[in-house]
Amino acid sequence: MSDIYSPAEQEILKQSGKILAGTFTCLEPYIKNGTTTATLDEIAYDYIDRHNALPSFLGYMGFPASICTSVNKVLLHGIPDNTPLQNGDILTVDIGVRFRGLCTDRATTYIINNTSPAASRIACCARTALYESIKAALPGNHTGDIGFVIENTARKNGFQTVTDYTGHGVGREVHSRPQIPNYGPQGSGAALKTGMCLAIEAMLTSGARRCYTLKDNWSAVPKDNKINAHAEHTILVTAEGPEIITA
Repeated sequence: MSDIYSPAEQEILKQSGKILAGTFTCLEPYIKNGTTTATLDEIAYDYIDRHNALPSFLGYMGFPASICTSVNKVLLHGIPDNTPLQNGDILTVDIGVRFRGLCTDRATTYIINNTSPAASRIACCARTALYESIKAALPGNHTGDIGFVIENTARKNGFQTVTDYTGHGVGREVHSRPQIPNYGPQGSGAALKTGMCLAIEAMLTSGARRCYTLKDNWSAVPKDNKINAHAEHTILVTAEGPEIITA
């Protein structure tokens, strides 16, 4: 069973989410041709540190950076480096923030200078799938209801969803129960309850649903190396409906 967060804890989670949203806003002017992902990592660390928070990915299970920067064929867990971004590159930025002991998580896919229509299309579909699926995060629904919407949205647009990685509970830990697959029959999986905090992730590919890991032991790539996209927000399950706290 996922953790249930008290109203006081939910307020801390919202503050964590606000810092995380601000980190993305701070980074976006630098997500352009010629910037290195190592530079983005430094900027993100500085912003999070200045707001009295911690980058929750840094050191997590040995991860060597503050943010994940996944470029082109890499879907998840890319490690920042000194390679400059180029026009047409697909960049997914995934960041976690820990504030006063509680974590939030968000990911967004960017197309450098919007010069790749195919990449822009899958990134747009991932965002749509995420926001549509969040609507299903209601008390009494199940994780399968969320996954069903993600998969259905992807397939209607000619894409597939990843099976090797899932959304998840978040808060006291970077990853906790329940898992939230990008697929699933409606009504399947864990029941959702008021007070849960969930990181919902739409991970779309142009073909293969399974991934392999590069030699860095982190970067996850669809098995056919085709373009992909990832969109994620942290939400609170409330009696009034899902509340996005990282927007």
